[in-house]
Amino acid sequence: LRVPNFFAAVEIAARSDLIMTLPSSLARAAANMRRFVSLPPPLDLGSFTMSLAWHARQQDAPRHIWLRRAIVTAAMDMSSVIEVGS
Repeated sequence: LRVPNFFAAVEIAARSDLIMTLPSSLARAAANMRRFVSLPPPLDLGSFTMSLAWHARQQDAPRHIWLRRAIVTAAMDMSSVIEVGS
């Protein structure tokens, strides 16, 4: 089963006998909110690459540059928390 976002996965799992894979920070929150049990995966899930994409006409737009930098900074901050907290 594929869902469009993690919040949908939490809602579906809460009403079924399905399991889900979440980032550790979301797994902890889901466990606290819905009485889920959070366990490490039984196998190595590997890593993944996150990418940003935008229209070429936005390449040099100052507001768009600011937004891209903010997104990259937030993603890097989350990554360091996950690595330290793992």
